[in-house]
Amino acid sequence: MTTPLIKTIDLGGGIAVDQSNPDAYNCHYYTFSKTDKSAITGTLASDGNPLWVVSINIKEANFIQVTSNVKVGDIVRYQAPYNGGRGFHILV
Repeated sequence: MTTPLIKTIDLGGGIAVDQSNPDAYNCHYYTFSKTDKSAITGTLASDGNPLWVVSINIKEANFIQVTSNVKVGDIVRYQAPYNGGRGFHILV
C-alpha cells in the first residue's frame, strides 16, 4: 500500500504546481508504524515526506522469528536477491 510522493496543487487560472505530499506513506510505514516504530530508522522527512520509510532495522525492533504456521496479524518478511543484492517484501 502506498500513496503518491508528489501531489499537484491547482492554483487556478491554468496554473498548477507539484509539491511533496507529507501524507504519503509506503508499505514499510504502514507495517511498522502499527507494530513497532523503533524498527523505522530512516524516512524522507528532509524531502517533505516524513512517513515514507527508506530504512528499517528489524534486529532492533521487538519482533521474533515465527517457525509455526502464519496467523492473521503476523508480519511476514520475505527476502530474495535483487539485482545481485539483498531485498525483501513485507506482507501484512
